Amino acid sequence: MSDDLGENHTGASMWPLVIAVSLALSEIGVILGLAPISVGGLLVLVLSISGILRESGYVLQMDRSAGFLSVLLIVSGVMILLSNQPRTTTRGQSILVAGVVSLLAALAWRAFLSSRLQPSKEETQNQSSTEEVSD
Repeated sequence: MSDDLGENHTGASMWPLVIAVSLALSEIGVILGLAPISVGGLLVLVLSISGILRESGYVLQMDRSAGFLSVLLIVSGVMILLSNQPRTTTRGQSILVAGVVSLLAALAWRAFLSSRLQPSKEETQNQSSTEEVSD
């Protein structure tokens, strides 16, 4: 039997474990009143869900799914904050902050990919001058 798993390896994915840990971190942060831990857990959750969708082939780019999940977090956070229920302020704020941060990160990543994939003006000029010389 070969040690090489090859391209068709269908072993277990790490994403379910990461999702469970991220949800636990988020809830621990809310219970202890530590918003940074809660926000971090939610950011890992968004990344994990986007990773699952990318790995399974449902989406081609993680930034779009992360952006969509970010908007869901923002809407959820605003709804929780507007409900004025006792003891939901930390949860609502954490969800809202995580949504905004993940949306900004998704937009920044998208901008980075767009700038990297588009040829610069110098590259375009070099290609046109090379084509002229070869003709």
